[in-house]
Amino acid sequence: MRQTSVVLAHAEVDFLVPIRPEEHIAVQTAVSAVGHKSFTLVQQVINSDTRQVKCFCTSVVVAFDAAAQTAVPIPESWVQAFCRYEGRDLRRAEH
Repeated sequence: MRQTSVVLAHAEVDFLVPIRPEEHIAVQTAVSAVGHKSFTLVQQVINSDTRQVKCFCTSVVVAFDAAAQTAVPIPESWVQAFCRYEGRDLRRAEH
């Protein structure tokens, strides 16, 4: 049985305002789309007290078989869990 892990394939970050050491912060993460072998995450770092957004990030994560050193299809159980958690169908239309 194949062991599926993930690798970060792409990350894009917009730093909006500095985070000071005394601030309490939180990272909010959502799955925004799911493809055949990759899925996209959106994240924002916020000040927990003021809710001010400090930075915004978009990441593409690829399902990966480390033994074979290749991208693999995202397990259907993952797709279903992502969709259930986000409360909507996240699958991208196949081209």
